[in-house]
Amino acid sequence: MTKDVSIDGLGLLTIDAEGRSRVFNASETAHVELIGINITGGNAATESEGNGGGVHGSGDTVITLRGCTVLGNTALIYGGGIRTSGQLFLEDTTVTNNSADRHGGGIALWQGAVISNSVVSDNVTVGRGGGVYIVLSPTYGSTPVTVRDSTLARNQAGATGGAIWTKDTLTIEGTTFEDNSAVEGGGAIRNVEASVTIRESHFEGNNASAGGAIANYRGIETIISGTRFVENWTVDSSGGAIFTDATTLDVVNGSFEGNRASTGAGAVYSKNSACTFTSSTFTGNEANVGGAFRFYGNTVDRIDALFRNCTISGNRANDIGGASADRSATVQMHHTTVTGNTAANQGAGIHQIQNSVLEASYSVIDAGCYSEPDSLLVSLGYNAVLSTATEQCVLTPVDGVNTDLILSPEEMKLEALADTGGSTLTHLPSIDSVLIDAVSAANCSPEINEDQRGKPRNNGASCDIGAVELQDDD
Repeated sequence: MTKDVSIDGLGLLTIDAEGRSRVFNASETAHVELIGINITGGNAATESEGNGGGVHGSGDTVITLRGCTVLGNTALIYGGGIRTSGQLFLEDTTVTNNSADRHGGGIALWQGAVISNSVVSDNVTVGRGGGVYIVLSPTYGSTPVTVRDSTLARNQAGATGGAIWTKDTLTIEGTTFEDNSAVEGGGAIRNVEASVTIRESHFEGNNASAGGAIANYRGIETIISGTRFVENWTVDSSGGAIFTDATTLDVVNGSFEGNRASTGAGAVYSKNSACTFTSSTFTGNEANVGGAFRFYGNTVDRIDALFRNCTISGNRANDIGGASADRSATVQMHHTTVTGNTAANQGAGIHQIQNSVLEASYSVIDAGCYSEPDSLLVSLGYNAVLSTATEQCVLTPVDGVNTDLILSPEEMKLEALADTGGSTLTHLPSIDSVLIDAVSAANCSPEINEDQRGKPRNNGASCDIGAVELQDDD
């Protein structure tokens, strides 16, 4: 097809190439609209014609599929279901059970795309991008891809990126990633040198060698908000939910529950990266080293991980670092609650080696800290530490004035992890907890005016220690 065309199959039309050729082929500047058609049996089987078994677009084509099913197509090279160098729009469309021998089992993209209210499932590739493969076009430069209100499930990559492999700007909104897998990194998403933004989405049951849900390598940035990571896992490496290397990671209102890694970091493994976590909860994650986190620092003078209004609760290390295991890393915690984490050996809460630094303010740490002599535990003021913890956390005041509290369990009194408002689970302090109004109004944080739930700080005459500020209606 070299001319503009619209075909409406009314949901009744099936076009089956029976493995003899591609089903649709568009070229030049054609605008092609396919509506209500089942596209199946396509086979792009030769080296010269090996892309796009179901739908192929070359040149500056614009291809739109509405209410279609792209099923059971194959390609020798790219895009078993769809491959296009032009723009692609998918609406209410299912791309399923397609395969490619190189990359992009379901879809391969060289220019911008919008995928909305669609399903990409059960596609397979030998290489990268079991569901979707996104390349930065040398001709068009960065042309963003958006995935919105869709489901990507059970896609498989023999290399990386079980659901999506991207080297171009990617935005994901309101989308579910479930049971995708990759032999190497990124069970759901592999980000290479790109900017990725994820909003209000859900990752569950994805797995890979590293980064059960997401693997970032030299990415520009990954920004995540309002998103849950549940029971993602790694086969033989680190980062049950996220593995990030040499990039920037920013998480707001995130929830990491029951993720696990065979080696390090049940939730997030970070190497040579700058991570910020705000108003997020990490619970029930498990790894050999670093139940929730493992931070490998950089020689660059910077903060490797910053926590604000976070809850780190009930994570487990089968060896060291129940909450976090840090190596040559600088970590800051402000108004963060670290509670109920366990480790089989050292550091039920925090484990530090090789010149690591933990700086904390207005935070609760109720489990043990292990810190080698070359590492530092620093108080920036007004923390609460449990007196009965094995390997008790002793934080050195940065200005020589000790404002920290050493509390017994009877004094600390945190309620069970629960939905107490906001978008993540938190621990309320009991009504008679010493944590309540423990900081005078004059000494409340000037930078953090809300608690993890978005409720105001300085609710009484003073401020509470930890992630949650008790309100009159709690």
